[in-house]
Amino acid sequence: MADNQQIITINPQKKWSKKKIGLLIFAVVFLAGTILFQLAAGKVRQAAEQALLVQVNEAVNGQIIVGDIDLSILGYVQAKEVQVISAAGKPLAKINRVQIRYNWSDLIKGQLGPQLIQRVTLEKPEFWIICHQDSLNWDGFLKTTKKEQSGFAGIVKIQDGKLHLETDFFEKTADQLTGELAFRQEDEVGLSATGKVDQAALRLDGQWIPKGISEITLSAKGMEVAKLGLTTADAPLQLADGSLDELTVKIGKDNSSGAILVKTLAGRFSNVTTTGALVLTECSAEFEKQGDAFQFSNGQALYQGQTITASGQVLTAPSGEKTLDFAIQLPAGDPAVMLPDLQAGGVLTAQGKVSGSAFSPVLSGNFTLGSLQFGDMLISDINGTFSYTQQTLQLLTAKGATIGGSVAASGTIYPATQQYSLSISGSGLDTSQLSKKDVSGPLSLTGSASGSTSTATVKGSFAIHNGKAYGISFRTLTGNFIKKGSAEVEVSNLVIKTDFGVFYPEQLSQSVIERLHDRNLPATSTELKEKVKEKVTEKVTEKLLEKLFDKG
Repeated sequence: MADNQQIITINPQKKWSKKKIGLLIFAVVFLAGTILFQLAAGKVRQAAEQALLVQVNEAVNGQIIVGDIDLSILGYVQAKEVQVISAAGKPLAKINRVQIRYNWSDLIKGQLGPQLIQRVTLEKPEFWIICHQDSLNWDGFLKTTKKEQSGFAGIVKIQDGKLHLETDFFEKTADQLTGELAFRQEDEVGLSATGKVDQAALRLDGQWIPKGISEITLSAKGMEVAKLGLTTADAPLQLADGSLDELTVKIGKDNSSGAILVKTLAGRFSNVTTTGALVLTECSAEFEKQGDAFQFSNGQALYQGQTITASGQVLTAPSGEKTLDFAIQLPAGDPAVMLPDLQAGGVLTAQGKVSGSAFSPVLSGNFTLGSLQFGDMLISDINGTFSYTQQTLQLLTAKGATIGGSVAASGTIYPATQQYSLSISGSGLDTSQLSKKDVSGPLSLTGSASGSTSTATVKGSFAIHNGKAYGISFRTLTGNFIKKGSAEVEVSNLVIKTDFGVFYPEQLSQSVIERLHDRNLPATSTELKEKVKEKVTEKVTEKLLEKLFDKG
């Protein structure tokens, strides 16, 4: 009986834990939410493409292109690869991603009007601001908003952006651009942003009001001048070093026409070095844009270690060509440093003007120099005028005093090679101090000097008026001369004119002149008259004495 008894097994009933129930509910909600989100995302994408993007493009004179639009789980409409193009087809901005924040209720309803936007974030944007001849590339991009239209009012945040800035004088890109654009009522926009330009601090501040005062100020400190691209590779003058200590660019609207223009462009630079056609060090100055010109003041630099000062302006023509108009001074130069191949003394001063094209400037002016030593001749109180261009110095006039008279020179000097080609002249020079010969009288000369200081060839002609040679008086003594380098002066073609005729060295040797002098013969007509008078008086006196003696 026991064998026929059945064994019945009862399995315990399974129970759902609260955790499992919660997970199941979450999964259902998540799945439903995902389905709803996808539906909402599609609706938002469609609304953004058909409404928001259309409205934005209708508000500009140009085009805004969006690569892709989607909806984030956090309630942001995300526009990727956004491009802002001007009416001329030039890029104004490029944004990696734009996040636009709405209320979820507006998103679900597909209401994406600008007035419903709560906040906008621009991630890694790039902006191009180009200003040439007071014309800004953004000018006229935004259409005038009608009063009945309701626009966006809120904050646009800029994260890790770039600003490409281009003017008539330089091009530069600012990195790490971060800040805010505050869109207020009546299309009023405020701007506050910071960035870096080659590790120099950059700041943007201001406001833009279509019917009010509109100004945006860009300020920078500590930029490297050599990296600003102020000179081209083929320019005769290059900027090698130095710092743009301060730069302020203020963009605003013209009060009458409403056109966008550069109201202020000013700053200060220091420790700038130039190379090429003109080598300067420790250049510093203040500058400011006034109309079509850049005004420079308090300019100072070192040329061959000597201080020069400058002030003036750079003018820009409509064609873009730049011309210079500067006044410069060398107040107290050391001639031993600036003229090392010459035996110069005293102080070298110069005043001049720089004019002409920036690619081929002309320096002209006047100078003074204490003294120059040429062999045994010391020239003092030197002054003159000059012109310098294309590494060539034109000595227009130069005059100095020496040995009782004066000398002058003019011509071309090549400072880089120390070569020159000059015309020279002199007058009133004391011959007795010029020559060891027994010759005296005021000397005048004309000639030329060419070569270098150590190997120059000086040649020409001379004339001595109313002088004496070995005690014999003459009206003129003329001839030619030539001096090569350090060699002695060679004299040729001598002609001596006296009251008794013309003599040539071939006819009248020094020994003959000395014998004439030893015999006490008259050398001039005056001396001859005196000699005749003396002889006549002597003969008359002699005859009178004879008559008186005979009577006795």
